[in-house]
Amino acid sequence: MILANLREKFSLLFFTFLVGVFLLFDFSNVFAFSVSPLKQTMIVAPGSEVEFSIEIINDSPEVKSFLQEVDGFEINSETGIANFGNFSDAQNWTKVGSSKLTLQPNEKGEFKFLFDVPESAQPGAYYLGLFAKEVNAGGQVSLSSRVGSLLFLYVEGEVREDLVRTNFSASKKVFFSQEFEIALGLENKGTIHVSPRGQVVFKNILGQEVDKVYINLDQRKVLPRGIWQETLKIETNDPRAIGPIKAELTVVYGLTQNQISDITSFWYFPEWSLYIVGAFVILLIMIVIGIRVVRSRFRR
Repeated sequence: MILANLREKFSLLFFTFLVGVFLLFDFSNVFAFSVSPLKQTMIVAPGSEVEFSIEIINDSPEVKSFLQEVDGFEINSETGIANFGNFSDAQNWTKVGSSKLTLQPNEKGEFKFLFDVPESAQPGAYYLGLFAKEVNAGGQVSLSSRVGSLLFLYVEGEVREDLVRTNFSASKKVFFSQEFEIALGLENKGTIHVSPRGQVVFKNILGQEVDKVYINLDQRKVLPRGIWQETLKIETNDPRAIGPIKAELTVVYGLTQNQISDITSFWYFPEWSLYIVGAFVILLIMIVIGIRVVRSRFRR
């Protein structure tokens, strides 16, 4: 059951991370060469060996040469896009060959990647890109011309899901506009990616719910050692929202539905309340002046 859930998670991740692969293309040469498959998933045991391969197709009318490359990636917490250049321990488990692969126009070739998973490998998920990068006629690597296959490698063992709240606070102590801003930060200290979801409920001094905002509706993932940040914005029109406001956070994540809860508070004074306060102050001043006038007349 757990393995099935993991495979489902990997499938959901693929559609998000695929955008990251496209960002590595040189779009002026987007049809010059291609690779397949675009995604590979494997569950391995510590101490095992496993081989992956990618097929390269030279779609151009010219002879092209390629080198193989392995690169780790992480997820941008704001955009959800895969960013390569993030070192992964799994990069040490494979040796990248230095031999060039030269293909004639419309010819196909293959790169093999052999992974030797150590006995000491920590259980959890590892995220890699298996790339073919183009080498020009002068032997120089073209940095903009590499295409790869996403590899989701999971090492068997006890999975640790540990998402920690790093920030939950209002941007101000006192709000006068109808829009509230709440900063939320989460850090994944576990060994597998998680997709947090939940809500922030706003309550007034009487405990009445005056508004609510949902978290992570686009189902962004937080990779191990990754940080997820978001500024939650909400505009309330509830007339009961005045004075001290309490924001109650509830986040659920992981296969075991772990929960994070927190509370922050601030003051909110809507625009109409300022008019009432202003009118009250003016009335109070007029009363004080009136009392003084009456007293001065009696003294005469």
